[in-house]
Amino acid sequence: MNRLGLPRHHFASIPSTMDRLTELALQGAPEGTIVVAGEQTAGRGRGGRSWVTPPDAALLMSVLLRPKLAPEELSPFPLIAGLAVAEGIEALVGASLPARIDLKWPNDLFCTGRKLCGVLMQARSSRGGVEFVNLGIGVNINTPRESLPDTATSLAALTDTTWSLEAVERAVLDRLADRYDDFRTAGPAAGLAAWFERALYRNENVRIENVGTVVSGCFIGVTATGALQLRTEAGIEEIVAGDLTRGPRPL
Repeated sequence: MNRLGLPRHHFASIPSTMDRLTELALQGAPEGTIVVAGEQTAGRGRGGRSWVTPPDAALLMSVLLRPKLAPEELSPFPLIAGLAVAEGIEALVGASLPARIDLKWPNDLFCTGRKLCGVLMQARSSRGGVEFVNLGIGVNINTPRESLPDTATSLAALTDTTWSLEAVERAVLDRLADRYDDFRTAGPAAGLAAWFERALYRNENVRIENVGTVVSGCFIGVTATGALQLRTEAGIEEIVAGDLTRGPRPL
């Protein structure tokens, strides 16, 4: 496939990179097209949560993919995309980071216990298969500590260094292209294994909350479809959606 990142549409300010990329996709934009913004005025994360950062402090990007897959084959890809973003950032930042980047199911990147990045996937499908994938990526890069909530961090806060947004963008896209190619040609197994090796709270007791329900158990793995596997008192349960938090430790 062509290198991801072309054509590149950059906006100083835009309501949402994902909304603009969807418009381009419906107009026939090719795979690899990206939309990048210095600022989003209506950015969002999973579950419709807002994503707000100071202007020109974060990588705010959406990437267009057109995999020739059935819709059900896409389900593990958000995890693999998150893995690729973590690997891309580490390839650039390297030893400057105080700790490895962890992956929090289903789509967040953490470092030193604070959120660094979020990944959000939207897809459009028809009877013929997947029409396109819109992959949104938001990385806190140069946001200063005082502008971040206690639960978040940035590359600048972690390393006491200012980073080029364009360099992070390129590093992320290069690794995403590699993982995407592997996913399409060899399936999700290798990517999911690498994802779980970085999983936050793996082999620990956790809680999953989703639409008023709570399931607790030991986080033991992910399935081939990207569902979270819990060992509970009732046996092994598979969770496809919800908010993951660390659960009570056994007595």
